[in-house]
Amino acid sequence: MIAKTGTAEYGTTPPLKTHAWIIAAQGDLAVSVFVEDGDYGAVSGGPLLTAFLTGAAG
Repeated sequence: MIAKTGTAEYGTTPPLKTHAWIIAAQGDLAVSVFVEDGDYGAVSGGPLLTAFLTGAAG
């Protein structure tokens, strides 16, 4: 599996809010997770992606 995380700050009032995401691919499957008002991609999106791929209930 390959994966890449990312974040983007937005807004004008400190502390700025953050969008977080993670994209992953394995074989012919590609998945993207976007978290509005998340922390970091690995912190916010990673566990969601893992739960999705393993079928774990969150």
